[in-house]
Amino acid sequence: EVVENGNNPAPLPNNPTVAQIRFHNEEVAKEDRALAIIQVVVHDDVFIKILNLETAKKAWDKLNEDFQGSERTRRVKVLNLR
Repeated sequence: EVVENGNNPAPLPNNPTVAQIRFHNEEVAKEDRALAIIQVVVHDDVFIKILNLETAKKAWDKLNEDFQGSERTRRVKVLNLR
């Protein structure tokens, strides 16, 4: 969910309730966990490419583009197969 949608939690409002703080912290933790998992499972050579990316979505999109190509590249490959 975090990787596909790139849901970054909204900033906390002024004087948030305990439930709002807890929910916000859980959402931030999900993002951090997703990015950490992506960074841990890739090879060191690939890790260097995504090291500076700040979100799991950005890291995932970079990996998709590097390994699958852009949408345009995929279309050209399909046309070449015909």
